[in-house]
Amino acid sequence: METILETRGCPGPILDLNIADLDIANEEVKIGIPDTHLVAAIGLVDTRTVVVSDQLKQVLKEYIEHHRDSVTEQEPPLFTTSHGRAAPSTIRRSLSRGDEKISDQFANTECEPTTTMTSLSPENVWKYAMASIIE
Repeated sequence: METILETRGCPGPILDLNIADLDIANEEVKIGIPDTHLVAAIGLVDTRTVVVSDQLKQVLKEYIEHHRDSVTEQEPPLFTTSHGRAAPSTIRRSLSRGDEKISDQFANTECEPTTTMTSLSPENVWKYAMASIIE
């Protein structure tokens, strides 16, 4: 979730990240641009580079060292399960486990009813990240 928020990347391209796309020494990550975007479709640009914060760098280092499952693919994916590259359903399950904590957090703050989150999905996280740019 932190990677989606900070990079403002859609869930699909975030799941497509490989270990080689992450450059911790230079504090950046290269994210693929889907072919549905004109710049990628006509071959102008197919990746974008995002600088990562110290916090995200620490989260990713910890994930790689302690939580990432090893897989036997030619290009090792960054986000994995015991079956290989993580799928969108993996993110949804991870987020749904955090739903209760997030709902409790919103319930304990003075928010308008319209801002209370009832469910969380990767798309909601991405939309929130994009909205934070606009505001």
